[in-house]
Amino acid sequence: MEKWVDTDVFGRVVDASAAGATFFTLSVRGLIGRDLRLFFLERQSIIEGLRAARRGQSSGSIVAAYRPMEKRARRAQIELCPLNEGVRWHLGDVADPAGVPARAVGHAASTALSPAGADGPRVGRSRDVVGPREIDTDRVQENRQAS
Repeated sequence: MEKWVDTDVFGRVVDASAAGATFFTLSVRGLIGRDLRLFFLERQSIIEGLRAARRGQSSGSIVAAYRPMEKRARRAQIELCPLNEGVRWHLGDVADPAGVPARAVGHAASTALSPAGADGPRVGRSRDVVGPREIDTDRVQENRQAS
């Protein structure tokens, strides 16, 4: 069975094959309406593929780590192709599960931070990913302290 998911040009699911939904351990009904980008731990290549599809171009083959619902991270091979007013995602598993980078498995904010002192500045940076944009948590904390 062919694994595919259809989304709008921003990655929101509008349709899927049964095998495509199973790829994310969901039913077709459970997958529709979700932002497919959020399943991927390496989002930059996915975002670039969606941009290419909006221009009417195929993304070519993309390999990225993704996390199915309630499962460990795995690697997927994806091709994003323009489709009328949306994008068709052709999906496949990459054979080597050991290829998932360790940094992609942990939460983005789990980087080690060490305080310079009780009231001193923090050393290191932490970024939280919220939807398609990132929030620099160090900058937020500095702004709160300045207020």
